[in-house]
Amino acid sequence: MPTPTVITPVAVTKAGATAAAAAACDATNGNRVVNAHTLQLTLSNTDASSATVVFTTPATVGGFDVADYTVTLAASETRVFGGFDSSVFGGTLVFKASTASVKYQAMTV
Repeated sequence: MPTPTVITPVAVTKAGATAAAAAACDATNGNRVVNAHTLQLTLSNTDASSATVVFTTPATVGGFDVADYTVTLAASETRVFGGFDSSVFGGTLVFKASTASVKYQAMTV
């Protein structure tokens, strides 16, 4: 399995923070970020076609794997994600976009 590309989220404080420019998802190796309970992940599909993003769920229940969480982003759609339960998604959130036309921004609040 390839090693996902590490994302370092911008830490937002009461003093504010400069948002990082959106960066292309690694559609080959996937991406990973520390799954802090304050993580906010913005995903933007910059393509004229829909794209999918698969969030890996390493959890098991009763010995059975929990299915990965797949979302579809419509053409030109931007969505904000958060609240990734570490008992389901683990301490490191791993996700893979179907195309590098999906851009990300990661922040912790």
